[in-house]
Amino acid sequence: FEPLMDEDQQFYAWRRRLDQSLLTVLCNFTDRKAPCALNDGKQGRELISNYDGHQPGLLQPYEAVVFLKEDA
Repeated sequence: FEPLMDEDQQFYAWRRRLDQSLLTVLCNFTDRKAPCALNDGKQGRELISNYDGHQPGLLQPYEAVVFLKEDA
């Protein structure tokens, strides 16, 4: 477990590693769109999100998205 973006109060983000797989979870806990530098398309393939049409570089209000990068 590796916490990410601890200094930013609007996000809850972390990574988990198992062998060569890296799981990244990004959550926006506000009612506003928020720019998110970690949401840059380099985190791997999107596994799940509570929004259709995920937007790189941005998290929608109350959006949670999970990425999986294999062979990391």
